[in-house]
Parts: sequence; C-alpha cells; structure tokens
Amino acid sequence: EAPINPSFVISLAGCALRCRYCQQSAILFPTHVNGVELTFDLWKDLDFTDARTVSFVGGNPDESIFGILQFLNSAPPDLDLPIVWNSHAYSTPEVMALLHGVVDAYLPDLKYSNPACGARWSKVEDYPVIAREAITQMTGQNVPVIVRILLLPGHLQCCHLPALRFLASLPIPPFVSIRGQYCPDWQITASDGEMATRITLEEGVSVTTLARSLGLALIGSS
Repeated sequence: EAPINPSFVISLAGCALRCRYCQQSAILFPTHVNGVELTFDLWKDLDFTDARTVSFVGGNPDESIFGILQFLNSAPPDLDLPIVWNSHAYSTPEVMALLHGVVDAYLPDLKYSNPACGARWSKVEDYPVIAREAITQMTGQNVPVIVRILLLPGHLQCCHLPALRFLASLPIPPFVSIRGQYCPDWQITASDGEMATRITLEEGVSVTTLARSLGLALIGSS
C-alpha cells in the first residue's frame, strides 16, 4: 500500500488464527522460529534509511503487544517515523485501547463476514463480530485505517460483499485494499473445493465494482 511504503518491517512470530491457506505458516509457532528478541539493544542495529514508516507485522503483532510496547518505550528520542499496526483484526477491545495514541496507522485484514467461514478456515469463533468491533475502534482513533480484503474463492456473497457494506456504513469509512493474490497453500488440498482454486476475474470485478459504488476509497488493490 503506497501511503505507508517504503516501510521498515518488524516481523513477529505467533498468531491466534490458524488459516488453512496461510502463506507464513512457518512463523505461526514462536518456539519454531530462530529470531531475535525485541530488546533495547536491538535499536542500534536497525537502519531506517529511506523508510517512511515502521510496520509491526506477523504472524500477528497483537500476540506480542507487551514486548512491542516495551520496545517502543525504549526507542531513540529522534525516532519520528509513524508506527503501522498490520493485524488480522481478531483483536480485543483491551488491545485496541492500549494501542490508542501509540499507533499512527492501522492495516487490518477483514477476512470473513460469516462466522462459519472463520471457524472452518481459520479455526476461530465469532470472527466477524470481533473484527468489526476492532475496526470500528481503529477508525475512531483519528488515524488512517487501510482495511485489507484478501479475496477468497467462493466467498463473494458470504464474506466480501457484506464486508464492504459494513465498512461503508462506518461513521468514518476506512480506505480499502482489495488483494487478489490468494493461492491454495499450506493445508489446502483438492478436497477443499473452491478454496483449492484461485479467484475468478468475475469475483475480483464484483468486489471492486461494489466498493466503488459504495464510495469506498481503494488503495493499492491488486
């Protein structure tokens, strides 16, 4: 997404979701990752040359919020880059409250509008209710919010079109980034029906057309 790039990306291991099509499944389990801890000493090794922002991504950063906040609290006084929080939006109100005033821009996913889809494909309960509340809180924090919608094959009516209508209904509608790069990965097999395929051109056109008709501002869609 152009407004936040080029960004200095800090990748965190761990994620509460177990999306069966995850393209970063290797970092879902922190104990399996050979990484470094976010400590005060790490700052001296980071080179922010040409970066416009600093992005915390995953996995998912929510699961590392305590360490991230400690790390940011030890930042050099001259660090003035905006902080971007790239998450799956399956976030608690408490996490959103802690990030208020810390995060300068949010980049959440909005994966599902049907709870059955969230349970089947990401092994989480009540994803739509929780994610919609989190995104509502984000848009109320007076910072830019860019909601990513990863197009999933066969999920046009149950997930993507309702998601757009929800976003357009918010008092402060966020920017929207429609992502078309889904591929059947990790645990997806031929027995998973449409999820074992790619999205169709018609699905992509339908989502983009509705987003524009609802007056949503599209950013970096692909």
